[in-house]
Amino acid sequence: MNIIINAEEIRQYIYCKRKVYFRRIMNIKQKKTYLMLKGEKYHEYKNMLDVKYKSYDIIIKDRYFKYKDMAAKIDMIKIKGNELTVVEFKRFLKAGISVRESHIFQCVIGGIVSSYNLNKEFKHIEICGFNGITNFVQVNKHLIDKSRVLVDEIKNMIKNKILPNPTDNESKCNGCEYWRRCYRI
Repeated sequence: MNIIINAEEIRQYIYCKRKVYFRRIMNIKQKKTYLMLKGEKYHEYKNMLDVKYKSYDIIIKDRYFKYKDMAAKIDMIKIKGNELTVVEFKRFLKAGISVRESHIFQCVIGGIVSSYNLNKEFKHIEICGFNGITNFVQVNKHLIDKSRVLVDEIKNMIKNKILPNPTDNESKCNGCEYWRRCYRI
């Protein structure tokens, strides 16, 4: 059984492992929450943003890449010389607050697969809020290795149909599309 893990599943898994369980093992289609619909609206007009990237050789938007057991749809890739930067747009970022780990690893998976497909070195991540705030992350071996571990964990959960424990942070359950199935039991 060839299991492909996409970058969005990495983000969901870090946020709450049960989201991936309900989606991939129980095959329950997620209902879109208010925040998901709002995020989609922001993504619809991200291409209309007057963002100037004059210092980059190539800009690639909204591309899907696959490599081995990983896949990702990437909002934007900026290429300069032999290096690529993955750019992810998020609805809102707060000044002085660290970007979520789940968003970083979503981008790392995107960088791994696009790096392979484009034959470029993956060095940087930019997570851009539509409110004008951008967080920059330098990619390192630890992030890439941890991403590989997360992919393997998810594949193991799917293959062995393991129900993970609920998230430790109960506030994450507010607004979750699976809360009526999960009940934190």
